[in-house]
Amino acid sequence: MLERDLEALRNSVAVPALEGLEAGIWQKIAADQEAARQRRIVLTCQASVVAMVVVVGIALSGVAPRDASASPGFDAFSLRGLPAPSTLLLGSHS
Repeated sequence: MLERDLEALRNSVAVPALEGLEAGIWQKIAADQEAARQRRIVLTCQASVVAMVVVVGIALSGVAPRDASASPGFDAFSLRGLPAPSTLLLGSHS
């Protein structure tokens, strides 16, 4: 009885398919290497864009006004500022 059960168990255990195992491993390694190569390319492109933006920013820095007080700006605390839309609607500003 034990012999028959062991024989049935031995026949029922599936043998793993090892025929494509090595090829699958090499395909996974190749896919990982390709993904790493693509990440390096993207990182290089991103770094190039950042470098170009920095260079253009430095090159155009001479075009911007050097004295900030010379350019007219908005002063939030000025009494001579334009009235807010809410005061225009209420009619309280003369």
